[in-house]
Amino acid sequence: MSDEACRLDVWLHRARFMRTRALAAAFVEAGRVRVTRGGVQQRVDRPGRTVRIGDELVSPSAAA
Repeated sequence: MSDEACRLDVWLHRARFMRTRALAAAFVEAGRVRVTRGGVQQRVDRPGRTVRIGDELVSPSAAA
């Protein structure tokens, strides 16, 4: 993978949104993340989904 792309679960873990990569993967698999790319928003359910610079991530609060 290039420097400009990263797996979604890895990015969530490295950006400190999730404590572990396994928690990040479970969060994504539960359908709790949406990615907006090119004006189109899609719900993501695969932790291996590639995110790139410029993508916008939307997620409800973890407490909800």
